[in-house]
Amino acid sequence: MSIRVKARANTGQIFTRSEMCHLLLACLAIGITLSFPTLFNMPLIMLVIVPAFSIHELAHKFTAILYGLRARFQIWIPGLVVTMISAILPIKLIMPGAVYLLDSPKNTEESAHIALAGPLGNTALALLVSQIDGPLAFQIVSINLMIAIMNLFPLPPLDGWRIKSWDSRIWLLVFVTLLVAYVVFMFWRI
Repeated sequence: MSIRVKARANTGQIFTRSEMCHLLLACLAIGITLSFPTLFNMPLIMLVIVPAFSIHELAHKFTAILYGLRARFQIWIPGLVVTMISAILPIKLIMPGAVYLLDSPKNTEESAHIALAGPLGNTALALLVSQIDGPLAFQIVSINLMIAIMNLFPLPPLDGWRIKSWDSRIWLLVFVTLLVAYVVFMFWRI
């Protein structure tokens, strides 16, 4: 499999001020939701979750840029509301925003590569942090693998849907590999 990319002319600005505000608001919403009702653990949650969420979304953005597409992170108001409401629920639903493509990918393969970048970004962070020992590193690795796996479910609008639409064998290989890695990591650390 080869990936052909075209470099886009550098406009000098990778992020707009609005986009940075959207990303910070999404991260704050995630931190409040996951640390509610006792916000004393919010700094620790932000340390674990924010890099995982940010790397996932930024991997999508920069992969799209490599393909010459314009992409930006935006808050999704219904998802932000659901995220905040889920703070009081036993199951947390984290979906405050996403990277939106302002240009259309040429084909399903290009779309799948952009979709695959998010879970692979989480996997790369998990592999990097897995070399460190300690409870914080354990949390970072497990959260990143969980985010990668959950985003690989083949349901719209998740990443797995775009990947499976392009090539179900690659989707299955990546999904099973990450699932096995997660199970092995969890049992190996116990």
